[in-house]
Amino acid sequence: PPVAIMMVGLQGAGKTTTTAKIAYRLTNRDKKKVLMASLDTRRPAAQEQLRVLGEQTKAETLPIVAGQTPTQIAKRAM
Repeated sequence: PPVAIMMVGLQGAGKTTTTAKIAYRLTNRDKKKVLMASLDTRRPAAQEQLRVLGEQTKAETLPIVAGQTPTQIAKRAM
């Protein structure tokens, strides 16, 4: 632990929603601790969407810090 799962795909393919669904399942059914982090710095709305979905599913999300690179976000998440 920790185990990182990276979701990769085309824009609009449903990565953010699928991530929230997986997080919901891991927290509720499997009783695992989950932290979701968005590395999509080019689309701030995607980061905000993940934060909102985290609130709805009661899964923890990494706070958004403006100006960070994807590498910096990943290191902070780990």
